[in-house]
This record gives sequence, C-alpha cells and structure tokens, in this order.
Amino acid sequence: MTVVSRATSRRTRSGSNRRTRSTPRAGRGPTRGRTRSTRRYLVPALLSRTSDRAVVRKRADVRAAIVLWFLMAADLATVIWMYTLGEWLDHASKFTATATLGGHHYIVLAAAAAAFTTLAAVAILSDGFTKTTRSLTIARTAACILSLTALTGLVALLLAALVTRLLVGPLRP
Repeated sequence: MTVVSRATSRRTRSGSNRRTRSTPRAGRGPTRGRTRSTRRYLVPALLSRTSDRAVVRKRADVRAAIVLWFLMAADLATVIWMYTLGEWLDHASKFTATATLGGHHYIVLAAAAAAFTTLAAVAILSDGFTKTTRSLTIARTAACILSLTALTGLVALLLAALVTRLLVGPLRP
C-alpha cells in the first residue's frame, strides 16, 4: 500500500538545514522518509486478522471447499455409473454414447477415478480444502480438469435430453 503524501521541508535561511515543516502534506506524492504517524495507523490495520478482507477470503474459501466436495461426490457417482452402465451406454445408441464421450466408457471411468483419488488426497493433506500450498493447488487444479472432462459427457447427455423434452413435449398423450 502506498501512502500518497510527502514530507516537505522549508529552509528558514539560505544555507540552513533546519526544517520548519516535518509533517506530511496530503496529495503531494510518496513520502521520502518514514513518518511515524502514518506507520502507526497503517501497520495494525494491514496486519490485523479481523479486517474485512480476511472475512471475505474465508467466505470464498468455504464456497470453494463446498464446490470441491460436490465435485468429489460427482466423480464418485461417475465411477459407479460407468462401472455399472458404461457398456450399455456405449452400445445402446449414439445418443447414450454421448455420456461416454463417444463410446469410451473406460476412459471416462479412469478419468473420474483419478480425479476422485486426487481430490481425496488433496482433501486429506489440506484439512478439508481449507489450507493450501503451491503443489496442492496444482494437484487440485489438475483434478478439477480431469473431473470436468469425465463429467462433460454426462452433462451433455442430460442437456440434450432436457432440450429434446422441451422441443418435443410430453411423450405420452
């Protein structure tokens, strides 16, 4: 944070180094030296744990953790669905093959399983997605990309079914 003020000095006589004004003037640019009054008020405000920025960051972290827990649940559901219904989704029709990314249910199963195990390991190491390091952030991002890849086919199938239902209307008279 930059303080926008500058301590100015005025000489009383030519050649004299005595300053008459040692307080900063507002709006004159950055300070040349340290001013105790500014530092005394800014440092506790920036370092306090009860500031508004800390509260907003905690809310964002809680929301991100909830999204990651739901993503783990979706990955586990995808693993179960691909294990039980993957072969049928591949061969039933071209429409259901959309859920398995064109008939490749083993790839979807492996991607969802890898994403789930990576997110589970990150959850254990980061105390439920509350603490993070650089390597955990990289692992979490890679797991999210794998999860979205595995879930893309199922989401496309559900959206296609909903749009078909809206366009065609009720199937029974």
